Amino acid sequence: MTQSRLYATAICVAIAMCSMLAVSSGAESAAQPTEVVIIGTIHAEHLKSESYSPEVLLEILLAVKPDAILIELPLDQVNTDGSPKSHQYITAENWATNQAASQLKVPQIPFDRPDRQQHYKKTKYFARESRLFSWWSKWYTKLEKEDPNSIDFEMVRFIFETRQIRQYFQDPSSPLFINSDVFDRVMYLKHGRSYEVLAMIFEKYPDFTPELADNLKLITQEWTERNEIMAANIEAAARKFPGGRLAVVTGSAHRYILRDLLKDRDGIILKEYWQVTDVDFSNVPASPDREAWLARKQKLLTEGSVLCRVYWQAVIDKDWERAIRVRPVFGKVENIKKRFTKNPPVSIVSIEDTRPPHPGEGTTNLVTPCVIEFEDGRQLEIKMVIELVDDRCTITATLRKPKVIRPKTAAK
Repeated sequence: MTQSRLYATAICVAIAMCSMLAVSSGAESAAQPTEVVIIGTIHAEHLKSESYSPEVLLEILLAVKPDAILIELPLDQVNTDGSPKSHQYITAENWATNQAASQLKVPQIPFDRPDRQQHYKKTKYFARESRLFSWWSKWYTKLEKEDPNSIDFEMVRFIFETRQIRQYFQDPSSPLFINSDVFDRVMYLKHGRSYEVLAMIFEKYPDFTPELADNLKLITQEWTERNEIMAANIEAAARKFPGGRLAVVTGSAHRYILRDLLKDRDGIILKEYWQVTDVDFSNVPASPDREAWLARKQKLLTEGSVLCRVYWQAVIDKDWERAIRVRPVFGKVENIKKRFTKNPPVSIVSIEDTRPPHPGEGTTNLVTPCVIEFEDGRQLEIKMVIELVDDRCTITATLRKPKVIRPKTAAK
């Protein structure tokens, strides 16, 4: 073999080795796992907790330094940039995730089931859950009086107490405790096994109808299915950040099942926030920005029910100018007059305190339930949506079809 041929052969071998190294390097890069840090939250309890305040949650997120923040919302409740629609006025954790995403310049990604609200509506989840819990409560009260020493009553009482333990733990809790194996175990007992045990107990009682059994089955299946979808969405997000880190901000009840679903998935390494940070999160001061946010929320909570009472009384009195001021969405006086011409309201039966929306209600804004009696004798529960418009508390909408409390035929 001539020298030139040896030289050419050497170059070919070198190129081949470089190509192999490049492929190997690329494969190693592509195979880099993503760290997933699941941070359990306590929802509204953050506002009551000094040790796990919204500011503490914010500081944890900043210290974790994620490449993206995953939030427990469906796709239709976020803006194009991933920030929650109107949730900055509702939940403490969304205030924290908004602040962290802005300061870290990272995206927020929704990871809840995308059809969450539609699924609840389609399955009539909350109505069925309410009927089940109503029967459960009556069964419990009856057995407590008639046979309090029975094993059935003892087991159901234990399940009740397990649910209460969660609240007792949350009140003085630290983020370290909420994000611990001990607390995860409590949530496992509450969600993972309690309904299975209840089904075995309740099926022995004749008044536990097939419909109630189906409702219990629905609640169990929905919990499992929802968390499986969440885990799949987290895994999909992890693939977009190989070698990076994701912070998953979710209610503490989801931690145990999400960690269990994700622990053996390729490309994911589960971490706790306290494993990737060395910051002292005690004595975190209140944020002026959060105090302003809380003041706005408090304004809505305190003024919402008053505003609804003013509105309905104005409609009853046919004071249309006043009614349009508190509910400007009608635009013109003629529009609001036309709405109530055929069957006007005659009295206010009740107006509840303004509250955050319940899951499945189809809004992210605050809600004030009002029961109003109309001229035809019907009493309807009408849920008013409350928002701040130009820093003024305003009624912007009503939720879906009113609920009939007393039908026309029942009028005196």
